[in-house]
Amino acid sequence: MVNAALAINSVLKSLGYTDKELLKPGPFFADSVILAINNVAKKQFGTRVDSAVYIMPIFTYLNELVQFGSQGVSRLSQRQIEDRISEVVNQEVVETILRVYRAHKHAIKKHKCDRYLLCELNRLATDKKYVVRPAITKAASLVSAWFLSGQTGTPFWKLYSATTENYKCEVQFYSECDEFHEEDTRRTTEYYQHNEL
Repeated sequence: MVNAALAINSVLKSLGYTDKELLKPGPFFADSVILAINNVAKKQFGTRVDSAVYIMPIFTYLNELVQFGSQGVSRLSQRQIEDRISEVVNQEVVETILRVYRAHKHAIKKHKCDRYLLCELNRLATDKKYVVRPAITKAASLVSAWFLSGQTGTPFWKLYSATTENYKCEVQFYSECDEFHEEDTRRTTEYYQHNEL
């Protein structure tokens, strides 16, 4: 972690950031990450963001994992630990990326659905039982928006807005995209039925 912070700091210094704007490993590392992300978004992209909404839950989650590891390892078998890690990776990372990919594929087939689907994915990603999923959904959606802008003809900034703003998706955008919801429900249901067997 310290090596990654040092590498990022050297890049930030080369871009002209001051020492106050760099990452600071230690007890206030999360705060320095938030400050650095907010400053980079403002200076490099000309947009204001509140990265604390995404960064603090991730750091809280990582701290809980470390505490779980230090307290619970002696009480859990190797298999139980592997199962828990696998469950978290599948539900919060892999499933999230696949869901954004399915939305991307559907938007390519039905161009009018591009903004609605990006909006809807990010509105649904605020489920409190997931910690990392909202950030991964947002990041994957922004990557998808970049490529969709060239594939559907919708300007990137409109897709960006649909991804990041808090719209009522079905009111703001064309929402006759039931095929995506049907496929998404089918895919996630199949996963859980298979997982339970």
